[in-house]
Amino acid sequence: MTVQVEDDSGVPVPRVRVRVFDESETELLATAFTDSAGATTIIVPTSVDVEDPGIVSSTFSVDAVYPNPVSADMNRVVTIAYSAPVSYSDVPRLEIFDLLGRKVSSSDILSAGVYVYRVDFGTNQLSKTRTFVVADGGPVEVRLARGDRSRSNRTQPSPAKTANSLASLVLRTDKPGYQPAGQAIETAGQDLEVTLEMASAAHPQAVFVVSGTLEEGGLVSFDATSSVDAAGGGLTYSWAFGDGKRGARPRSSHTYLRTGSYEITLVVSGTHGAVDTTRKAIEIAPGPQPSSLTGVVSGVVFDQLQNPLRDVMVSVVGDTATELTGPGGHVQLQDVPVGVPVFLTLAKSGYSTQQVSVTLESDTTEAYFRASLLERRTPIRVRSVENGASIAGADGVRLNIPYDGLIDEDGNRVTGEVLVSLTPVDVVEQTAAFPGRFEAVDENGSTGGLQSYGVAEFTISKDGRDVQLAPGRTASIDIPIYTGGAVLGNEIALWSVDEETGQWTQEGTGIVTESEASPTGLALRADVGHFSWWNCDDFFDPDVRNPGVCYKKECDSGVCFDVAVGCWAGGRRKPLQKSSSRLDTEPVFEVRTYISPAGARLLFPPDRETEVFASSLGGLFTATVSVTGVAGNESPLDIFLEPSGIEVDTVQIAYGDTLAATYVAFQNPQVYGFFVGETEVFEVKLISDGFAGSITMEGGGQSIERQLTASGTTTLSGSGLADRTFFVIVDGTSGTPGDYRIALRKTGVFEWIEFDENGEVFVQGTVGPQETRVFTYRAEAGDGIYAEIVDTGPDGLPAEDVTVRLKRWSTNPFSSCCQTTSSIASASERLEETSGAYSVEIEDRRNNGGTFALRMFR
Repeated sequence: MTVQVEDDSGVPVPRVRVRVFDESETELLATAFTDSAGATTIIVPTSVDVEDPGIVSSTFSVDAVYPNPVSADMNRVVTIAYSAPVSYSDVPRLEIFDLLGRKVSSSDILSAGVYVYRVDFGTNQLSKTRTFVVADGGPVEVRLARGDRSRSNRTQPSPAKTANSLASLVLRTDKPGYQPAGQAIETAGQDLEVTLEMASAAHPQAVFVVSGTLEEGGLVSFDATSSVDAAGGGLTYSWAFGDGKRGARPRSSHTYLRTGSYEITLVVSGTHGAVDTTRKAIEIAPGPQPSSLTGVVSGVVFDQLQNPLRDVMVSVVGDTATELTGPGGHVQLQDVPVGVPVFLTLAKSGYSTQQVSVTLESDTTEAYFRASLLERRTPIRVRSVENGASIAGADGVRLNIPYDGLIDEDGNRVTGEVLVSLTPVDVVEQTAAFPGRFEAVDENGSTGGLQSYGVAEFTISKDGRDVQLAPGRTASIDIPIYTGGAVLGNEIALWSVDEETGQWTQEGTGIVTESEASPTGLALRADVGHFSWWNCDDFFDPDVRNPGVCYKKECDSGVCFDVAVGCWAGGRRKPLQKSSSRLDTEPVFEVRTYISPAGARLLFPPDRETEVFASSLGGLFTATVSVTGVAGNESPLDIFLEPSGIEVDTVQIAYGDTLAATYVAFQNPQVYGFFVGETEVFEVKLISDGFAGSITMEGGGQSIERQLTASGTTTLSGSGLADRTFFVIVDGTSGTPGDYRIALRKTGVFEWIEFDENGEVFVQGTVGPQETRVFTYRAEAGDGIYAEIVDTGPDGLPAEDVTVRLKRWSTNPFSSCCQTTSSIASASERLEETSGAYSVEIEDRRNNGGTFALRMFR
């Protein structure tokens, strides 16, 4: 059947989908498409009754392919012989079709599969149809050559068969932007030529308004509900937010993490796929700004089996700096902004990306995270993706790609071969690998929490570059459901993740359907407008515990008190009942965060009990608390840590000590304790002689964690602020056993100073070799500070031998942040920060020690 498609002006229409159905509406062949001339030729199998009027002689024939199957590696050129009467002098045409009825050029690269062929001799003379097999794909060239008549036709004539009844077929065509066309056909097996006309579809009108907080970190809302379809039907929405992110609902929300101008593009698709596009520019203003302090973020990354994962690239969103995780999965980021949310992206080839959010509160210069990455499923190779495809993966995850529905990063139509990766997450067994946070914005712009039935990542790439759905097109997905609570035929909200912030945004709903491959026999089926992580979840109005704070008991001179400390907190919603059946479990929610000494904001689902386990960084103190959520509640949560029960012997060390030790495999952590006076500044140095592992220092309500690599050195420093004991915890559980040394020394002392009524202060003192003197003072925002070393004669330190540093002072005893100005003999700075405590440090550059005189002006 040759089908010609033209528009209502008689112009050929290319890339029209052509389908053929029988009387029972069964599709008889896979889709074919018109070429650039608006035409396509297809072979349609029909079933009719035939009569055999007798035996007739065949004078035209074609031989079978030999060898058969054909190997692309062995048979680059395949020659097919044909026979014809001596009087025949025309050049016949070889026709090759795949089993889907699509004509294939003899010069095409033939993929592995079965093909049928025949020879058209003209004047209504066709050879019989034969078959050959390509065993592997490759450039196979097929040639036609005249030879002897085929043996099969020489031995005996073939029977002629004629039809005595008709087959009824229905031909249908469609293409986005055109009204579908169709025609009923009756055939007895003869070739047909059909011409169809397709009229253009009426275009919709795209309109949207912008509202919300147009600044960094703010929630911006987009509303396109005033858009209309010319035919009065429904609309499909496709948003491009100008920063590489996309949305697909009439109302959508988005968070911008950078200032600047953004062009918002809305494409609406109406009845029969006609589209309209509108654009609008917005300006994102600066949001809350970080302080001049910078801090350190440390973390550890695992795979889905909780094995440490190395060579994971950890990046701060909006910053060019990146770091790779080491052998133990550990990473440390320096110079991280303080006082504002910081978003981290974790990426490793072959793994799905992960998002982490941390906040270094004011006067806090340390933050921590733990995260898990899920290994992506093996990509599935899809050929001729422009013709559409249906791909199934593990646990019943599925993706149906529309024809001509993909574009590359430059907006060009994607054709040919692509790689499709479908990665579901078993939220019951792999909760740690859940992407982003269990927090979301629903379609009304409300923020809350999520309880997940299942989540899956859908990605497509071509030549190593990401591929997306074209604006106005949709794909159908199936997300496996891993928990109970879902009911066949019911709707569940559908969510996509912001792959920078880790926050989920609602994008409509899906329908619960049957799925044989799903662990529960159910999946959520939905239409989506872009590829991403997709999640089927229940949204809840959370119980907010703000702040959640961990406390540890510390004693001084026999007086004990609770001190806020940093801790890990993690926990899951407790099931209503224990059961081995997934259908008896409930949607999954998890708490997983680092709680700084200043506290953290924790969300809990209402009307259910969530059990939270908290642990100090070194693991020596733990607690378990249960929270029964109440919707809309907001109150603090105090978590009191107690000794964990891990048996450890604390080794006491003093200034000047250097101890050698060995960490043995499967050993409990080794702990070192030392006393620090209220004005003392100290330094702990660990030198590896083969050992690799985690080093944690605790004291004064603060914790700091570092990683010691084999043959490496790690230095920890701090100050007393009050007479207290500090602890260093050496843990090689996820590292390498071996030898190491630990050394403790006092590096200086500090004291508070005050400016007089003229804004001046004069200080005289001594500084020892390899020692630093620290003077802290209060200053106001906008103050100018000048500090200089004054010559005190032959007995004093020369000004050129002294380094002067101006810094922001932190009450964190481990703070090593915030250096602002450093130079020899003098330093000056204009303070742009808010009012607060600052410090000046005096250090002898020559390490000789001696007296000095310091003069400061405000």
